[in-house]
Amino acid sequence: MRKFIFTSLFLSSLVFGLHAQTLATFEDGADDNLYLSDFGTSGDPFWYENALFVEGGLPQIGANPSKTGINTSDKSLFAINVANADWWGNFAVLGMKNPVTITEENRYLHVKVYRSIQPKNFRIGFNDREEAGEVFQGTISGDGKWESIVCDLGAKFMGEELQYIHIIWSTNWSDPREGWDVATYAFDDFVLSNSSLPPDVTLVDGNGLKIGYENQAETDQWVHAFDLLNENNTAEIIDNPFLESTVNSAGKILKFNKSDQASWWQGYRIDFNGIMEVGGQYPQYLHTLVYVPGSVITGDMMGVDIQLCAKDHLGNENNEIFTVWDDEVDEWVDLVMEINKIAYLKELTVRYDVRKDGEDWINSPANTFYLDEIAFNKDPEPRTHIETGIPQIASGDFAKIGISSGAVIVRTAEAAVIKLYNTLGGLVQSVGTNGTAVLPVEKGVYIVKINSVNGGQQIAKVLVK
Repeated sequence: MRKFIFTSLFLSSLVFGLHAQTLATFEDGADDNLYLSDFGTSGDPFWYENALFVEGGLPQIGANPSKTGINTSDKSLFAINVANADWWGNFAVLGMKNPVTITEENRYLHVKVYRSIQPKNFRIGFNDREEAGEVFQGTISGDGKWESIVCDLGAKFMGEELQYIHIIWSTNWSDPREGWDVATYAFDDFVLSNSSLPPDVTLVDGNGLKIGYENQAETDQWVHAFDLLNENNTAEIIDNPFLESTVNSAGKILKFNKSDQASWWQGYRIDFNGIMEVGGQYPQYLHTLVYVPGSVITGDMMGVDIQLCAKDHLGNENNEIFTVWDDEVDEWVDLVMEINKIAYLKELTVRYDVRKDGEDWINSPANTFYLDEIAFNKDPEPRTHIETGIPQIASGDFAKIGISSGAVIVRTAEAAVIKLYNTLGGLVQSVGTNGTAVLPVEKGVYIVKINSVNGGQQIAKVLVK
């Protein structure tokens, strides 16, 4: 299991635990326990390929490439890759002058990382650059800024002696293998600590978390970034076309087009703002409302498997596979996952139509799925009715009138004519319906008049924001 952290750049008053040991700041080499190892021949494990670095950009301890944000120190460990640099030989090794045994008091390695561009992941290894020694593999959240990462050394190497820290500057072993420019990468401030939380992380109270796609302010409150994980996946926020649903009549939903080129794990990822504590006085259940169209069920399929994968700031996973059965399609289903394997929540990935061939995960066909109303609370029961975004303004015997962002929504139990007027009495729209009608409008106040074929009438004034 990969152990890593992507931290938000929100400053807080958090500090390391009582036990912290600085291995290197690179400001004064005499005070550092880490040093940049000498490189020998290609048969030596401590070597790099000169051709992968620009002139003057070989791995070295030198000037900080960006004295901004969380790292304004003068020096750092850095290298400058040529364009499209491959991974083999793209190495650096830091040796420990005095090796350290990993215990509970120093199990977390904190490092500051800078990457001018991030075409590929990078790797940090414990005494080894191969997968067996991997304690971090990934990118950071943005280009051209310093961010903190934390590696859990104790998860794999408790009681073992740390002698070397291996770095692969860019793990270029997957397609596309080219298409990017020269890149500057840097590392600084290596610290061992008993705290998994770095100083620049924000702890957030998850009570009240709700992502309903109704407005940008609501989304920004909880979401740092959305990630489609595969360039062939697409997503867009749309008006809810399933307003006849008795479960979810919210105004806005997410439409997710999953590509057949996407690997099974490349679903729709939400990176939350900060890190949320789980359990006790804090929420413990993640709710995710999904809609699977009946057209997804083909052949002898009895249902579609959807995996929810929650991760903490170290990359530890809490996941569960749910089956949406063939008699549950064409309706919203609330998937509820108990968070009981991680103590903090940092991200959620919804993986649609996950499949296996024997023991191997395989790609599934391209299909369209829908997502809405993600919530984090203390309720283990699935939700059965949601009207977020469409507050009921008036109701009669045959119609309900509501509003969403940029639209008036009318639902009728019988055929009717809907007329929409502005406050000056001008007719804005006139439509017939026998179910649900969505009338897109500009922001403002409107008068809605509904006349049913059976003589019923309903009038309401609405404010569209």
